[in-house]
Amino acid sequence: VLRLSSAALFAAALLAVASFPMRWRAPSQLELLQSVVLDILALVMIFQTFPALRSD
Repeated sequence: VLRLSSAALFAAALLAVASFPMRWRAPSQLELLQSVVLDILALVMIFQTFPALRSD
Protein backbone atom coordinates (compact mmCIF):
# COMPACT_ATOMS: atom_id res chain seq x y z
CA VAL A 1 0.00 0.00 0.00
CA LEU A 2 2.84 2.39 0.87
CA ARG A 3 4.63 1.67 -2.39
CA LEU A 4 1.44 2.16 -4.40
CA SER A 5 0.62 5.43 -2.67
CA SER A 6 4.19 6.70 -3.07
CA ALA A 7 4.12 5.82 -6.78
CA ALA A 8 0.82 7.67 -7.16
CA LEU A 9 2.26 10.68 -5.33
CA PHE A 10 5.32 10.62 -7.57
CA ALA A 11 3.15 10.46 -10.70
CA ALA A 12 1.08 13.39 -9.43
CA ALA A 13 4.26 15.40 -8.79
CA LEU A 14 5.50 14.66 -12.32
CA LEU A 15 2.19 15.81 -13.79
CA ALA A 16 2.30 18.98 -11.68
CA VAL A 17 5.82 19.78 -12.85
CA ALA A 18 4.92 19.05 -16.48
CA SER A 19 2.01 21.49 -16.27
CA PHE A 20 4.23 24.39 -15.16
CA PRO A 21 4.70 26.96 -17.94
CA MET A 22 8.17 27.57 -19.30
CA ARG A 23 9.77 30.70 -17.84
CA TRP A 24 12.62 32.79 -19.14
CA ARG A 25 13.26 34.69 -15.91
CA ALA A 26 15.39 33.57 -12.99
CA PRO A 27 13.55 31.30 -10.54
CA SER A 28 12.40 32.70 -7.22
CA GLN A 29 13.53 31.31 -3.88
CA LEU A 30 10.21 29.46 -3.52
CA GLU A 31 10.64 27.84 -6.93
CA LEU A 32 14.17 26.75 -6.05
CA LEU A 33 12.90 25.26 -2.78
CA GLN A 34 10.12 23.42 -4.61
CA SER A 35 12.67 22.03 -7.07
CA VAL A 36 14.91 20.76 -4.26
CA VAL A 37 11.96 19.16 -2.46
CA LEU A 38 10.83 17.43 -5.65
CA ASP A 39 14.37 16.15 -6.26
CA ILE A 40 14.52 14.72 -2.74
CA LEU A 41 11.10 13.11 -3.17
CA ALA A 42 12.25 11.56 -6.45
CA LEU A 43 15.32 10.06 -4.78
CA VAL A 44 13.18 8.65 -1.96
CA MET A 45 10.81 7.09 -4.50
CA ILE A 46 13.72 5.56 -6.41
CA PHE A 47 15.20 4.05 -3.25
CA GLN A 48 11.80 2.69 -2.23
CA THR A 49 11.24 1.16 -5.65
CA PHE A 50 14.74 -0.33 -5.93
CA PRO A 51 15.84 -1.42 -2.43
CA ALA A 52 18.97 -3.07 -3.88
CA LEU A 53 20.43 0.42 -4.37
CA ARG A 54 20.54 0.89 -0.58
CA SER A 55 22.38 -2.34 0.18
CA ASP A 56 25.80 -1.07 -0.96
